[in-house]
Amino acid sequence: MREGLTFSAVWASLPEALEMTAAELTADTALTAKMLSRFNKEYKRAYDLRTWEDAWEDGALTPADLALVWSEVEDSRHFELWSADPRAVTSAVECAYSTTRDGITLHYDYSTVHGFWKPMVRPFTLTAYNAGTAYTLTNVVLASDGHNYVCIQAGTGQTPQSSPTYWRQQPVLSILAEDVIDLAAGLKFIREGNYGTGNALRQDAKASLDRAASQEFARLARQNGRAWRPATLPV
Repeated sequence: MREGLTFSAVWASLPEALEMTAAELTADTALTAKMLSRFNKEYKRAYDLRTWEDAWEDGALTPADLALVWSEVEDSRHFELWSADPRAVTSAVECAYSTTRDGITLHYDYSTVHGFWKPMVRPFTLTAYNAGTAYTLTNVVLASDGHNYVCIQAGTGQTPQSSPTYWRQQPVLSILAEDVIDLAAGLKFIREGNYGTGNALRQDAKASLDRAASQEFARLARQNGRAWRPATLPV
């Protein structure tokens, strides 16, 4: 995944979309909670589109008795497994597999495989990391660098920015940020009865996302010689 935007920076753009000041939004705790929920719903809906290349990670994986646990692909349900990195090895083949509640089972025995996966997005939070809190799997915190981090190993006192075995950074994809903010803001105006402003914001944001998805699809098709593969896989 390429470096994305910090959640703090994206959230800071919300008051302007709401035609409010930052202080007014911060002071209204009920509205802040509603907008955070709306942002998360809109972001997940947009993020789950397969198109966004920036959402994908890749790397070598080592199966144990043909099996990979879900955490090895960051709980992703969008992934591909290859016998080797197909960008470097032209004879690489896509691996057959089946899935269970516990993880992925390969149909053939490979000592290592190369995976491409889209990490599962967790709800963003405004709750700051606390060094004295015992965190458990999938807890999300806002770190001092402005990024959200997802707990991948239970622990206490592990600073998110410097503890990659305990925390996974979850940036906001820059290609989605502005449109998701407008989708969330538009819903607020609609709920308040300001249908003109709300519908215009949401329609423009949806059209923008559709254009971005089409452009990304076309770019990757030209780049890879087919409709879509994560990263830059060859024909």
